[in-house]
Amino acid sequence: MDRLGSFEELVLIVVGRQAGEGYAVTIQDALECECHEEISLGAVYATLDRLEQKKLLRSSVGGATSERGGRRKRYFELTAPGAAALRQMQEIRARLHAGSAIRA
Repeated sequence: MDRLGSFEELVLIVVGRQAGEGYAVTIQDALECECHEEISLGAVYATLDRLEQKKLLRSSVGGATSERGGRRKRYFELTAPGAAALRQMQEIRARLHAGSAIRA
């Protein structure tokens, strides 16, 4: 399996936390809140598309809403391979951190 980029990993974590209820704007909001920096919506869309092509997440289109001018939201959810990729990254990070003395 290809290694995830750091931003891809963050997006997958947020999608997993939002449990199928997340769409690009809520994912962007969560990333900005946790990263304490401005995140481009275009970067979120591009990453979501790339992760869907890799079959690490899937999307479905919800009903039209008046708050979005009648446009439909595209919801994202983690797939089994996406969850496995996150577990793999978590294990790699744990091994790398084990025994390391991070000093300021």
